[in-house]
Amino acid sequence: MDIFVCYNAVSYSIAHALARRGLSLIIYDQHRLVQKPTLNALQTGFGVKVDRWLERLISWKCVGTVYLPHHINPPMVQAAAAAARAVHYLDDGLDTLRNAPKNFDLENYAPESVLHTFYEYERLGDWLNGRTVRRVASFREFPDFELLRRNVISVRGATVVIESAGLSQVDLGRLGPTAIIFGHPNPQKNHPDRAPLVLTEKFNVERSLFAEPARRVYVGESISLIYLLHFNPFPQTEICVYLDDPGNLTSIAALMASRDNVRLMDGVCSDGHARRRGAACV
Repeated sequence: MDIFVCYNAVSYSIAHALARRGLSLIIYDQHRLVQKPTLNALQTGFGVKVDRWLERLISWKCVGTVYLPHHINPPMVQAAAAAARAVHYLDDGLDTLRNAPKNFDLENYAPESVLHTFYEYERLGDWLNGRTVRRVASFREFPDFELLRRNVISVRGATVVIESAGLSQVDLGRLGPTAIIFGHPNPQKNHPDRAPLVLTEKFNVERSLFAEPARRVYVGESISLIYLLHFNPFPQTEICVYLDDPGNLTSIAALMASRDNVRLMDGVCSDGHARRRGAACV
């Protein structure tokens, strides 16, 4: 049996594109995802039950190919990967686009492994040069897998913050009390000065931003940034981008440069306006 391990909507959408009927088990993070129906796989959340299933599959030598999102996994998942006939990978987010990934140990990345990603990605991170990559799913459809975030909130004319790595540079207090803040479900990526915020468990970031135009969007190293860059629904919406290490995300540089409404920033001025990287407040 093939096993797919999914921690977010990115890897979950790729798993659904790959799963083979009757031969697949999809394990997903039930705290971030709601099971999306499929006839092609058994599905279960993480927990004691799935650990027992994996133990049995290992002992019965029934583990086929294991598809991992990266190399940081629970012990039982690691044990299944060690017993697998092959280990391949699912796109899990920005590591596919980074030159140096954060969640992979490249010394343990087998040369025969394949990384599966989206059709729309033209340029990938440098670490994937010489490695096999297959494009198997539509990036446009990935928000449909964020089933915990199915509702849409009005962002028309609003200042929007998408909580993500890089935004620690932004003083949220300068944006005013009416800013709409989409919180990140991972506490390690929460802003140190969180204002009252819109929980991602309730509202879909991408669908909200595509329903009507916001005035300005502040976003860091986030899959929402990549989605906005690819599909750019409202050219009048100013997108202010904050990256901890722009040199590690050169794969998106041309895409950013092709969008007139996208700015690479490094702070917020006292009047609440974003400061372009290298520029001074006036």
